[in-house]
Amino acid sequence: MTPEKLEQTRQDYIAEYGNDFLFRQEFLLDEGQALATSYYGNTITKAREQGRIGDHPYNKKLPVYVNYDLGLADSTACLFWQYDKKKLNIIDSFETHDVGDTALIKFIKSKPYNYAWHFLPHDGSVRDSADAVARIQKWRNEGIINASLLRKEGKEDGIRRAIALLSSPDTTIHKPTTTEFVRKLAIYKRKFNQFTGDYEGAEHKSESHYADTWRYVNAALEQSFRPDGTPYMTIPTKKKEPEMVVQET
Repeated sequence: MTPEKLEQTRQDYIAEYGNDFLFRQEFLLDEGQALATSYYGNTITKAREQGRIGDHPYNKKLPVYVNYDLGLADSTACLFWQYDKKKLNIIDSFETHDVGDTALIKFIKSKPYNYAWHFLPHDGSVRDSADAVARIQKWRNEGIINASLLRKEGKEDGIRRAIALLSSPDTTIHKPTTTEFVRKLAIYKRKFNQFTGDYEGAEHKSESHYADTWRYVNAALEQSFRPDGTPYMTIPTKKKEPEMVVQET
């Protein structure tokens, strides 16, 4: 790119995002500016340095859990993970904005994973205006019977705990299948009032979906696993539908 074209691109980023942080990261490979307002940027940098974001593939001997941020008019994001002896490994990620629940469920089932549980966010109880059926019930109707809703939590407190989870030496991420997740988590940032400079919370943009899903992973660990790392859930079998101790709200 010519210097003129590069500068025009920078101005386009400023017009869309309010600053050139993302431009500097994407075009100049400079994460310093992006990290200034990023919730997870510094933690991701340290995780890379420690080798916790790298080659940590799927273990076929362990079951897989999935967390979702279910979109209606926007994107749906999914994180696939394994949890063994209180060690968390994010093995896969997926995001889409143009498929419905039925198509998404078929895709999830096509993955070569032995699913233990599917965690839907609290708004999975919302009924579809077209047929008045709750989304979680639709998933169960499609054969995803090992699913439950997470309890709603405060966003700021949830982000704080999710940052701590990412900082843990027991958290790893398989880089080859989670590139977009890691990239978007790094640019998920704080929003400040342009006039007063006051903090206004998390900025809601395309990276919010993966960030919310990561926060839900932490919620699933807190709400659905015992202190020793064992799940409260009864893993389903062909003879018996699963049971869940955590109450749906």
